[in-house]
Amino acid sequence: MNKEAIFTILRQYRFAAALGALSVVLLALLVVRMPKAGELERELDSERMTLRRMQQNIAQGADLRGHVETVKSQVAQIDERLMERREVAVNYDYFYRMEEASGVRIQSIQQQAQAAGGGVTLPRIELYDVIGYSVTAQGLFEDIVDFIQQLETGRHFVRIQSVNLSATGQTAPGGRLTAQIELNVLGRKP
Repeated sequence: MNKEAIFTILRQYRFAAALGALSVVLLALLVVRMPKAGELERELDSERMTLRRMQQNIAQGADLRGHVETVKSQVAQIDERLMERREVAVNYDYFYRMEEASGVRIQSIQQQAQAAGGGVTLPRIELYDVIGYSVTAQGLFEDIVDFIQQLETGRHFVRIQSVNLSATGQTAPGGRLTAQIELNVLGRKP
């Protein structure tokens, strides 16, 4: 078969010849692109995940001003509960009011220069101050427990570091105990 015969057949069956040529080109493209298909699918999956994250951010950011106001009000509530290191008399009065409510007798209170629990590693708190206190109180066991519960649930953020109990006077049931309490209170940065 010569060239002239081939061209005659191709002219006669143009549509079939075009489809044949197109299938050869597509097959060549498929063979060349096959290794990149997996890579492209991974990229597509990554882009879909990015799109989902963006859609979630948009949905969550719809009421962003409301969320910011909520956070601001909660920060204001926290700030109201912080102690001031410089207001020593006001801070001591806080403990003495608990003394009256719980029935214990406070023997001594010391505001420490550093946080209580010298051997205990405290978390780094950059926004707040940690004020250490050493409180010695006397009372019945139930009263001391009540005093400690009032400390933990009171107006200020308190973390009890240690409690040491010892008997005072009589050791019979119902006798008075002395409690040495080391605690930390969250305060405003000076």
